[in-house]
Amino acid sequence: MRVILFLFSFVFFSCIFKSEVQNPSNNFLWKLSKDDQYIWIMGSIHMADSSFYPLALPIQNAFHESQVIAFEIDLNEEQSVENPTSYFFQNEEDLESFLAPKTYQILDSILSSWALSIQTYSKLRPWAVAAQISALAISRAGFQAELGIDYVLMEKALEEGKEIIGLETSASQIEALSSPSDSAGVLYLEKTLLEIQEIEETLQEIKIAWQTGSTLKLLKLLNLEDSQEKADLFSQKIYFERNRTMAHKIQNLFLENKRHFVVVGIAHLIGEEGSILEILKENGFRVEAF
Repeated sequence: MRVILFLFSFVFFSCIFKSEVQNPSNNFLWKLSKDDQYIWIMGSIHMADSSFYPLALPIQNAFHESQVIAFEIDLNEEQSVENPTSYFFQNEEDLESFLAPKTYQILDSILSSWALSIQTYSKLRPWAVAAQISALAISRAGFQAELGIDYVLMEKALEEGKEIIGLETSASQIEALSSPSDSAGVLYLEKTLLEIQEIEETLQEIKIAWQTGSTLKLLKLLNLEDSQEKADLFSQKIYFERNRTMAHKIQNLFLENKRHFVVVGIAHLIGEEGSILEILKENGFRVEAF
């Protein structure tokens, strides 16, 4: 899994399949239905540029007819780090003493090329460093959180007085990467450092794939179908485990007598195994692309 691109599916950090689930209409918008009820669900890019707008008419229509807009997290709620130890090293520990010398050297070189000091990051845990430099790299390539689809739709929901809910919290997203051993965070940082060198070209390919509705291209770019990648700790924690949690919460939305429009990162919706759409299909829901 390309981890730097997966920041497109971590809202908190960007802001501080085949067969039935293919998307021939190029909008990454699906209608999820069971019996006589349905909700809309779309795949987002969390950091984008102005070329993503205006959104396709089917997306606009589905959004306007909905009463409740569900995002991965509600960005209007105050987001804070409830447990500082999950974000910062304590006592004498620091980043240099925790990372392999080669990893630390590569990080120092990249930050120096951006006119940044590695000492600024010395007390941050590896996952937090990876998230921050990922956001920086994506921003330097011309993609901004303020132009991300989630942010734009949340602003629109506020303008129209729609109810806004979150499927996750910032704390749960942090928990997906932080652990006492920091093993997932170290893996995240190591992969991020490898991918940064080609980030501009890859982001342009991601943009074209999303704008043209190319599911297969996105799968290839994100390495979501690689069996070895599926098995690693990072993929399990930020993809499969979170997908199961969000799918359960989306399923529970059908218990409410309201029309919902759900916005989650596109990586959570594509792929034959473990995606939110596949989980919901297995639970008896019908998935239609629009």
